[in-house]
Amino acid sequence: MEDTQDLHHQQQLEQQQIEEELNELVYRANSAMVYTDKFATAIKDALNRYDPDGIIAGCGPMKYDLDPVDGYLVSHKKILFAADMFGRRYKITVEEA
Repeated sequence: MEDTQDLHHQQQLEQQQIEEELNELVYRANSAMVYTDKFATAIKDALNRYDPDGIIAGCGPMKYDLDPVDGYLVSHKKILFAADMFGRRYKITVEEA
């Protein structure tokens, strides 16, 4: 009976340690978040709103910094392309400083 209680107690301690380690990992991941998506989306939305001067023609989709071969995320950099009323294109880059 005592062995069963000891085993149960040990399992509880191990579970508690796993939960503490998981909480630490989640905290670290959240504190390391980069908000380039948020900034790039806000810029894109602003550029695609009505321009009373008629200079800004709009902004295309957000591009991600992906590996050209394997397609994995290389960095958190986001790239936008916008155009003016004459069709001249502008490259807007949002990246962590």
